[in-house]
Amino acid sequence: MRVHMPPTFLQRFGLQMLHEFRSEFPGIALDVSSSYGTWLPTKKVDVAVLYDKPKVSDAILDLLWMERATPVCSPELAARFADRPLADLLGATELLHVRIEGQPANHLWSRFAQQVNVELDTSRGMTFDTLALAVQYAQRGDGIVLCDIDMFIDDMQEGRLGVPSTIEIKDGFGYFLSLRPEDLDDPLISLFRNWIITRFAGIDRRPWPIARQAATPDDMAELE
Repeated sequence: MRVHMPPTFLQRFGLQMLHEFRSEFPGIALDVSSSYGTWLPTKKVDVAVLYDKPKVSDAILDLLWMERATPVCSPELAARFADRPLADLLGATELLHVRIEGQPANHLWSRFAQQVNVELDTSRGMTFDTLALAVQYAQRGDGIVLCDIDMFIDDMQEGRLGVPSTIEIKDGFGYFLSLRPEDLDDPLISLFRNWIITRFAGIDRRPWPIARQAATPDDMAELE
């Protein structure tokens, strides 16, 4: 069975899930591919995890989760600006962007600035192909990136990433499991689909200690 997953998803969730799937079903061979982008891969696959916005499609799309993001940086950088407004940190630090096909490189930081009503030059900074690379760069103490909370919750709660703000935004993107309608009756594909949906349904999406569902007036005061 040919499976495709985005790079950061594969690194943070997919590898462990595929290991568990193989442990339960050792007789099923998997061919795993990965590439960044919101589109279906050009390589023919049976099942794909896509990072995209909800849309009408001929494909079967099962929502795994919708992304929510917050600024993260190195713990040292967060500590250095702990008693100062978030705007100071954003102004003094390189903004890190993640490339998404069909979107400007600064789309997420622009959404952040719009949602929290802060003036921010989102055209500056560095752009990476994957969120994992941007987060790794930020962990070295260089830059700040808007990070998927559910994907990096362990790093936040265990102190490997600094979380300088309570602000949480949503940009309409999420992760979807995609397959062709004609493959619904394929026993192997159906098995994998049901397994991975059940696996995600059972994930403990822990609230991070300072998370909120949306920015509030108290959060906005951090930017002033």
